[in-house]
Amino acid sequence: MEAIAKLAGGIAHDFNNLLTVINGYCEILLEELPSHFPHRQEIEGIHRAGDRAALLTRQLLAFSRKQILTLETLDANDVVAELVVMLERIISENIEMGFHKSSQPLMVKADSGQVEQAILNIVINAQDAMNKGGKLTIQTGLVPGSSIGDPNLPVNKSVDYVEISVRDTGEGMGEETKQRLFEPFYTTKDVGKATGLGLAVVYGIMKQNDGYIGVESEQEKGTTVRLYFPVVEDIGIAQTQSAETFQLEGRGRTVMLIEDDDTVRKIGVRMLEGFGYEVLRARDGVEAVEIFKRERENIDLVLLDVIMPRMSGPETYKRMRALKTDLPAIFVTGHYLKSEIHELDDDSHGSSIRVLRKPYSKAQLGREIGQLLGR
Repeated sequence: MEAIAKLAGGIAHDFNNLLTVINGYCEILLEELPSHFPHRQEIEGIHRAGDRAALLTRQLLAFSRKQILTLETLDANDVVAELVVMLERIISENIEMGFHKSSQPLMVKADSGQVEQAILNIVINAQDAMNKGGKLTIQTGLVPGSSIGDPNLPVNKSVDYVEISVRDTGEGMGEETKQRLFEPFYTTKDVGKATGLGLAVVYGIMKQNDGYIGVESEQEKGTTVRLYFPVVEDIGIAQTQSAETFQLEGRGRTVMLIEDDDTVRKIGVRMLEGFGYEVLRARDGVEAVEIFKRERENIDLVLLDVIMPRMSGPETYKRMRALKTDLPAIFVTGHYLKSEIHELDDDSHGSSIRVLRKPYSKAQLGREIGQLLGR
């Protein structure tokens, strides 16, 4: 099992580089081509497939225990609303999808990527249960712990919880299936149709984020899955905003991009130039440090891969920061966070460091830059 987990993590790492390129070029094409372009539907189909493939790599990383975990205070409404935009692209056409968003902020402390992954896994299961079509409803809300009646959930009755529910009108489940829902590799689907990791991964995610998962299902009447996250008492300011809200104006600013994969570097340059930034590029940390010595006064931000030959991303950043102490950085990785990044994030420069997961979209890149440099 340990060897399989390591293999899964390695495959996901390499595959994420490919997906960054595939999805990135699809996004650029859809952004630049007119709505009446004759092959627009085909490009959208490639993009949908890329989104589904990105979900698979997230599952592999969760299984291999090398998924990035970044706890932050966020509004669950924003996370779910942004995810629904993607779901509308990948959900089957014979399924009607509805989203009911709470009118009040739903502040939690969780990893936004893991929250997204949990919902995605549930939605994929719901879609499979409605192979003849049906209705899928996602809803967010605030519920007191005392009103959660599921005896299997050891919730704190004296606190409030954010509830994210996913309801489908599919075939539902019998008692035997419900008893084994969270077993790894357990599946009722035909051989080759599923891994049996979906809900096992969701269960693990909820445990990591101090939450709970409840399931209600009846054969021929559908299934409702509810995720519960403790409400953050001191809500402060939400750190998550919809990526689509960022309208970056990069003219007059320079970003240095450090990436050893040629194709990923090229798509990164296209995205950054699309925002209006001047882009300096390097193949690895050694080359980047040499360029930085000459151009450091002109560089406003560095975007760098974590794992690179000759010199790692964290080591590269340390050498650059020795020359320019207020240098903001975005670390890009499809694998896992090395301890060096945690050390960097724990010191006085932590507020100038962000982490971006591969595969990333132009909108997600814009969100991270916006957090560091403003719009």
